[in-house]
Amino acid sequence: MIKIILTEISSYEGVVCVHRLYGQCRIIRECIHEIEDRPPGEDIEIYEKRGGNKLKLMQDGRYIGAQLSHVQVYANAYDEDNTPLVILLNFKSEVTKRPAPKFFKYSQLTSLIRWNESKRMSEICHFNGNQVHLFRTIMNENSKLSSALTYQMDITIGEYNGNKICVTNETSSLPALEMSGFRKYKHEPVNAHGQTNSCVMVDRETPLSSGKNPIGEVQGKKYSHICSYYYSEFAEAILLEFNSSEGTFYYTQRKNEKTQGWAKLDKVMAKMLLNEEIETNQIHSTLVSDSHRKLLLLLRTLVVVHKNTVVLPIDRQSRYGKDDVADAIKSSGSEICPNPECLTSQPENVYVKRENCPDLERAGYACYRSTLRPEGQGEGGVLRLLVPSESCQYSEIKLLGEYSGLDQEPLQQKSSELGPLAYLRKDFNLYVFFYGRDPRPLFFCCNGTGYRPLSSLEYAEYWVKMPEMFECPISADSSEKLVSVLSEIIGSLTIVDLSFRPAGGAALASEMANSQARKRFSHVAQPISNAPTIRVTLSNNSSYRKYIHRFCDMDGRADGYRLGFVKYCSSANANVEYDITKQLVSVDAYYNLHDCELIFPLMLVFHFKDGPSEYYRLVSGDPTIKKWRKIKRGEVDQELLKKIKDDDDIEGALEDISHALKISFTKAQGQSFLFNLLCSGGDGVNWVVMGASVGGVGVGAILGAYAGYLIFKHYADTPPVVQN
Repeated sequence: MIKIILTEISSYEGVVCVHRLYGQCRIIRECIHEIEDRPPGEDIEIYEKRGGNKLKLMQDGRYIGAQLSHVQVYANAYDEDNTPLVILLNFKSEVTKRPAPKFFKYSQLTSLIRWNESKRMSEICHFNGNQVHLFRTIMNENSKLSSALTYQMDITIGEYNGNKICVTNETSSLPALEMSGFRKYKHEPVNAHGQTNSCVMVDRETPLSSGKNPIGEVQGKKYSHICSYYYSEFAEAILLEFNSSEGTFYYTQRKNEKTQGWAKLDKVMAKMLLNEEIETNQIHSTLVSDSHRKLLLLLRTLVVVHKNTVVLPIDRQSRYGKDDVADAIKSSGSEICPNPECLTSQPENVYVKRENCPDLERAGYACYRSTLRPEGQGEGGVLRLLVPSESCQYSEIKLLGEYSGLDQEPLQQKSSELGPLAYLRKDFNLYVFFYGRDPRPLFFCCNGTGYRPLSSLEYAEYWVKMPEMFECPISADSSEKLVSVLSEIIGSLTIVDLSFRPAGGAALASEMANSQARKRFSHVAQPISNAPTIRVTLSNNSSYRKYIHRFCDMDGRADGYRLGFVKYCSSANANVEYDITKQLVSVDAYYNLHDCELIFPLMLVFHFKDGPSEYYRLVSGDPTIKKWRKIKRGEVDQELLKKIKDDDDIEGALEDISHALKISFTKAQGQSFLFNLLCSGGDGVNWVVMGASVGGVGVGAILGAYAGYLIFKHYADTPPVVQN
């Protein structure tokens, strides 16, 4: 007679017991009862406990000549009673083909043992070797246990574990989390089951560390409830909250370069994810205080890490590393993450190389290729892109749907936000385009898709996808299209506003010139750090006003920069048409001396880096409509062009244009001119600094008068009188 005692895990009476965690799910223990050699055909007695009742199995049929080799007993590893769930009887035979194993569910076996039943072997179910069926049967039997609860944190609705645990969606109680795409589910024992020892499963397995070891700390405890937090884009929970009489603690999904697993949110982990020193026993109170603000920050950070996020400041033109990216993130004010060190996918270095693009370079543009090799196993992730901004060193940009042109209202395009770019390969290339010494990225391209700023005012906030495809690296066939696109982009970022005039009062300052002290009046604007700007030079003349618009750096250097569209009041209906692919370096705008409000730019001169200057005359006398025509050699404009090129007769050319348009000016009583006519003994240079800045955001101005020329504090209260 062979005796099998199901609850034993130590050897007994001719049986050697070996136990281990079940490979399919490590909350289950598999105990193998190995039988010493016995004569074939012996009956088998199965006991639940030593000295208790038994089930007697009698050999018949093919099993008469078979020997019982071993018995597999499956039980919940955290069940104090060690209740068997499923039993497999395995046989061997030296004379016949090995008989199939026999299969018992304990819920069926228990009554047979209680009543000391006897069964023939042929009456017991065969096991066909289906491991999926075995696992499901084990878990179904596990749900019937009264001595252990099993939390399955991937379940998000209803009751489970034999209706002993109820799941409720508590997302609506946390509106800030819900608006950010997070969900919270509460798993709570029903009735008195909260006093039962518990085990925890996540996705059909015990929570594992990043080293793939079971986390024993969360098992075998009595919980009042456990909560799981999900993000809308992920199938798995990213945060678990355990609540018991001992307090509340958390486990987070943790990623490093090669593995993923669960880790306890302790003081060290809180510093890594939240960049704060929080004692472990204070973490829960910190997370739920202030309307769960820190909890939301933690969840957002976990999403960033889980997405294998890589951050790229796209203005870089040489290799940069993790520390450079960390500094850029900290200066950006972005909510990417509180601590850049938690970005485990961020490569040690991003390699930047200038591409050889002769056609682009002739037009003043340059292309830089950024190559990144993300850390980890190369399963892909998302890119978060930073551009230089006005208010701080960097800002994160959001990407919008297809660009529909300058005439499209920006608000209409913002409804089509695309979300971050994805990188799919281990080596990823991003192509970024610049003009000359201008530090602003104008355009970038990856995987054949191009992106450009939505507008100059929102340069540091929104970029938009271009509808056409682009070939990168650049070929001779694609360079012409790119030059056109880049010229249109920089045109929209460095708009010449012909109506611009400095506003506000004056502040007295002193300056040294030619080793002599001079007095200077200047209008001072808030400085924009190291940003290139459009500077307007006022040339003092007793007969007319001449403004020279140039794009310069903060030191006044104009080489390596260019201007873009030329407009009046930044109006699309008052645009001076010219070939935008030409490198426009300065614009001279001429006004009547008495046009204090700068209503009529009578003549414009465009100066290009390569090629002759172009002249434009105003052809509309209507103050509400501005139109210009290019002055060309011919009978109509021949005399006018001659006067323009003769500096001594520019006043005559302006009078001809005014007369043709029937425009005249009269000085209203009490009106002050921009500069003192009595002191206008020659040309003076007066700088006006417009805050075009990086992205053209904001307008600041600095106005100064040199060499004794006085700039009056206020402009005319009444506009010029226009007689048509």
